[in-house]
Amino acid sequence: MGFINLLLITIITMAAVGPGELPDVLPKPEREQEMERRQLMESKGVNSRPGPKTDAQLAKEIREQVQKDPTLSTTAKKIAVSATNGRVTISGTVLNEMERARVTNIARKIAGEDNVITDLTVQ
Repeated sequence: MGFINLLLITIITMAAVGPGELPDVLPKPEREQEMERRQLMESKGVNSRPGPKTDAQLAKEIREQVQKDPTLSTTAKKIAVSATNGRVTISGTVLNEMERARVTNIARKIAGEDNVITDLTVQ
């Protein structure tokens, strides 16, 4: 069997296997090693097949990025972030328009341009 045929069989086999499964074409020790590797990656929060983020993940990531931003005031870092069905609402008080724009941009970068509702008040 030629290399191309073997490659095609491997690709077809991999495509037919579910996301958490490994094909039986791998020898048992290699299959077990691969499963252990995947479990270790998942336990560290590394997903080999990333999917859409949950509402909780979106809100948490936005809050973390706002907290880490050295250009934002303590006031701005106290904003509320909520998410429902992938739509994020940011609310609270910021000191100026620059902070309002910065917080909005952080949220849009994480949730998507059209998925952010900004309800921030400039003090």
